[in-house]
Amino acid sequence: MKRLLLILILTFSFQTLTKADDIRDFQIEGISIGDSVLDHFNQKKINNSIEDAYKDETFISKTFSSKDSKLYEYIQLSYKKLDKKKIIHGVTGVIKFKDNLDSCLEEMKSIDKGLSEMFPNSIRTDWGKYKMASGNGFYYPITFDFKDKSSAMVSCQDFNDSSNIDNNLKVSVFSVEFDLYLQNQN
Repeated sequence: MKRLLLILILTFSFQTLTKADDIRDFQIEGISIGDSVLDHFNQKKINNSIEDAYKDETFISKTFSSKDSKLYEYIQLSYKKLDKKKIIHGVTGVIKFKDNLDSCLEEMKSIDKGLSEMFPNSIRTDWGKYKMASGNGFYYPITFDFKDKSSAMVSCQDFNDSSNIDNNLKVSVFSVEFDLYLQNQN
């Protein structure tokens, strides 16, 4: 039943994309690239969210619990650290799959199929299994690259038991600038 609900929600969430010419039309929990974090969360909630900074701290990502969502358990929003308007360059929806990599990979395949149909002009790449740079496990990314260099991704993360982090599925969209930034972080 959970799988059917996930497929239905994803289908309806992505329907506007079939007519979209721009990745900014893609929404995760009603949030798009180009929105302001302040349009969705107040400053107190932003300050109390989990923060991840990148090596040079040009961008930061904030993780918010998504208690009201029927689909995602967490939402991650990425923006330039010094941007007072907090314009979003990356949106990620996260679903936990505690100790259940097979179910995560199954859901990833369903989402991949839907994204492939929605983005027929993108370049789809299934990267297979990659060891995490942290050494905490493996991840399985599938990316969709667009002509303007923005991208979308669906992935499963398989964490080692010692990391105390649940396996999870992520659906992400990245602006051109953030995608290039992430590529240069490795």
